[in-house]
Amino acid sequence: MERPIPPEPEPTRWASAHFAGADLADVRRVRRVVRIAGAWADRPGRSIPAPFEDRYDIKAAYHLFDHADATPERLQAGHRGLVAEALRQRGTSLLIEDTTVISYPGRRPVPGLGTVGYSGRGQTGFHLHTVLAARWPGQVRPDAHGRRPALEVLGLADQQSDVRAPLPAGTTRRRPPARKPTDPPKAWERATERVGPAPEGAAVRWVRVCDREADIDEFLRSCQRARRGFVVRAARDRIVRDPATGRPDGSLRRQVAASAALGQFVLQLRSRPGRAARSAMLSVSVTPVAPVAPRRPGRAADATERLTCTAVRVWEEHPPEGVEPLEWVLMCDAPVAGRDAAIGRASQYSARWLVETCQADCTSSDRWCSTPGGGYDQRRRAA
Repeated sequence: MERPIPPEPEPTRWASAHFAGADLADVRRVRRVVRIAGAWADRPGRSIPAPFEDRYDIKAAYHLFDHADATPERLQAGHRGLVAEALRQRGTSLLIEDTTVISYPGRRPVPGLGTVGYSGRGQTGFHLHTVLAARWPGQVRPDAHGRRPALEVLGLADQQSDVRAPLPAGTTRRRPPARKPTDPPKAWERATERVGPAPEGAAVRWVRVCDREADIDEFLRSCQRARRGFVVRAARDRIVRDPATGRPDGSLRRQVAASAALGQFVLQLRSRPGRAARSAMLSVSVTPVAPVAPRRPGRAADATERLTCTAVRVWEEHPPEGVEPLEWVLMCDAPVAGRDAAIGRASQYSARWLVETCQADCTSSDRWCSTPGGGYDQRRRAA
C-alpha cells in the first residue's frame, strides 16, 4: 500500500504561490528563489545562513544574489503580480508606505553604499521605500478596547531602494535645500508612477497612507492625478485659501484648531521607544482646506492645479500625567462627512504600523543579510 504524500508545509506553499513567478532566465534560479523565500518565511528575521541546514543551500543563496538579473523587481515579479490583481478587486485598499534606512555603522567600507542620516561619521547604507497593500474592511471604527479592525495584508505593491552620494570627509549633512522643479521625483512620487493609476470608477478605491515625510505638495498632487486617495499626516503649517474666493485665508493649524470636536473614540496606541503601549481617548474634527502650493524656484505660485483636501484633526485633550498628548492633522483627499467617517480616517492612519513591522527586520543588517564581502547590489536583492 502506497503511503500518502505528506502536504507541503505552509511556508513552502506560500513561497511557491508568490515566488514561482520570479522573472529569471534560468528555471533553476527560480526554484532557488522559492526555496530561499520558504526558508525565510519559516524563520523570519534571520540572516542568510541561519534558515538552512545544508551548506550547499547557503552557498546557493549567496550565489543567487550575485547574479545581475536577480534584481528586486525580477525576484518579486510573481508576488507583485498577485498583489496588483488583488488591488483591482472591488472595494477599498490601503497602500501603506514608509522609508527606512539600512545602515552599516562602524564597519569597513561596503562597495556601492552611500550616506545615511545627518552624521558624516561612519554612517553608510541605503534607503528602502516600501508600499504595503492591505484590504480595508469598510466604514468601521475601533472596538471598545481601542483596537482598529483587522486588515487582510495583500503584500508588496512596490519597493525601491536609493543610495545617496557620500559626504566629503570632515563634513556633516545639513537639511536639504529648497526643492527645484528640475529636481528628480522623490520616492513617494516615484511609487505613484511605478504602481500606476487606480482603476476608473467608484467600485475600486486606493488610499495612500503615509507619515509626515510624505507631506510634499508634488506628492499630494500626483495622487490626485492618478485617482488615488490619501491620508497623509501634515508635517508643517501651510497657508490655505478661502474655498469661495481662492484668496489666502490664514494657516492650516489655525483653521483646524478652530473647528469643534465632532466626538470622541478610544484608540490603542502601540509601544514606541521610551513610550509604553496605552489606550488614549481622542477627539476628532473635520475642516475642508485648500492648501496654497509652496513657492519653488522657477515656478509661479499659481502654476499648478488647485488642491482641495479635508483636514482631520485627531487630538488628546486629557493625556495621563507626564505624557505628551497625541495630536495628528491628517490631510485627506475626499470630503469627510461626520464623526464616523473622521474616525475611519484616523483608523486608516493607525494602520501605518503594519509597514513599520514589515521593515523592522531590515533595519539591522546583521539580521537580514550577512553576505560576506557583498556590496550594495547583493544587499538590496536580499532585502
